[in-house]
Amino acid sequence: MGLFERNAVRGEPVAPAPAAGYDFVEVPTQEGSVQRLSRSQFEAQPLAARIRILVDGTAVFFRGDVVVPASEALKGTR
Repeated sequence: MGLFERNAVRGEPVAPAPAAGYDFVEVPTQEGSVQRLSRSQFEAQPLAARIRILVDGTAVFFRGDVVVPASEALKGTR
């Protein structure tokens, strides 16, 4: 098959993978308010604190103004 043949089979277009990551996270405090942390602020927390937040399951991750599941938000983080 030549490059310019009409019957040439073209590959299926590949949709871009959704971007992993998050911009900020909202974490409920013991006082009942919500603390908003930027990605860098959240990642600067001690590992034990981040794990506790994740295990509690109360953190809400956002990319822009869209809620992102934690499993997707944390892909590719260091």
